[in-house]
Amino acid sequence: MKIKAIFCALLLCFSFGAAFAQSLDGAWSGRADLGDGMTLGIVFHIDGDKASMDSPDQGASGIAAEYSVENGRIIFRVPSIGLVYEGIAFGKSIMGSITQSGRSMPLTLKYGEPVVRRPQEPKAPFPYRTEEVSFPGYDGAMLAGTVSDAGGPIAVVFVSGSGSQNRDEELMHHKPFLLLADRLAREGVSSLRYDDRGVFGSEGDAKTITIQSNADDARAAIAFARSLGYGKVGVIGHSEGGTISFLLGSDGGCDFLVSLAGSAADGEEIVLSQNKHAMLKAGYTEEDFEGYRETILSKIRETGRANPWYGSFLAFDPAPYIKKISCPAFILNGSLDTQVDPVLNLGIIRECLPEGNLIREYPGLNHLFQHCTSGELTEYNSIEETMSEEVISDIINWIKAL
Repeated sequence: MKIKAIFCALLLCFSFGAAFAQSLDGAWSGRADLGDGMTLGIVFHIDGDKASMDSPDQGASGIAAEYSVENGRIIFRVPSIGLVYEGIAFGKSIMGSITQSGRSMPLTLKYGEPVVRRPQEPKAPFPYRTEEVSFPGYDGAMLAGTVSDAGGPIAVVFVSGSGSQNRDEELMHHKPFLLLADRLAREGVSSLRYDDRGVFGSEGDAKTITIQSNADDARAAIAFARSLGYGKVGVIGHSEGGTISFLLGSDGGCDFLVSLAGSAADGEEIVLSQNKHAMLKAGYTEEDFEGYRETILSKIRETGRANPWYGSFLAFDPAPYIKKISCPAFILNGSLDTQVDPVLNLGIIRECLPEGNLIREYPGLNHLFQHCTSGELTEYNSIEETMSEEVISDIINWIKAL
């Protein structure tokens, strides 16, 4: 699912006065305290009289900025969102605070880029063969990907979440598909992961995609994997990809499926549940949400009419497809997933999924299946773990037991 910019107003921009330009050139980073144990990473880049800002937790970078130095204080202003940062430099630190809409939050900046640790990320050389490949999508557009060949008869095709994703489903420096592909290959299961159309090595226009066309590209990827000689080809889909796996499993398109946080409610209910969560988190009540429900729905539908993918997502109801799944299925959700609510979605799946399949809710995991505190989107980047080792192990063991 696309990350909702709940904290978009915290995107800061700034620069420094000429007197400090020489000594303060480079990166300055810190984490703003949002309260309730939540923080937001901020990185400022200074290059002479130019400045920009990154908000890694929100996947935003290169945001233009302006700055000044007044009475010994370094001041960063973002007029578009009414935000001001003021601080005083002490050697390699700037101590200050952000003020916006009357709310002030402390933020200490330290010189240098933030250290990003991803201890699970695989590093070459690999004990299996990898190959860069391309294959035609549903309309002939060539899609680029990577085959991790373990030499066995089973392979999986990875299907990414919504938005333009690369073959690793890279987000906030995490590469969950690369991690899973590596672990699977080491256990004898091959895989194909590919860039979404219009992304990196893949052709096609990302602006025209729908959930149905994404499913058709996944079918093309499965057909290509079969052409490589694998006897059984399954699907591992995350988020929208998990929902697409239901569709593929309902018409015999794959031999097995793993749905990581795939939504089972229709798109409108998913977006409403996300908005409800955001409103409750902001201090509104259930009654407040119900009062705004029709207004929110109207705005959602208006956006859907202007965006082909969003419109197709809002109108898509996975439940009829889940009822028709004819291959082995493993359905996973994290208990703290704030994007695909586990209570709403697993409830539907339990009612619809044919007997004999596995449904599992993992305590304390978020939408990316990381161990987390709140499940909020702003945690994704600050968590070093890319995916729970328990989840990885369960997926591998379930596929190997087929």
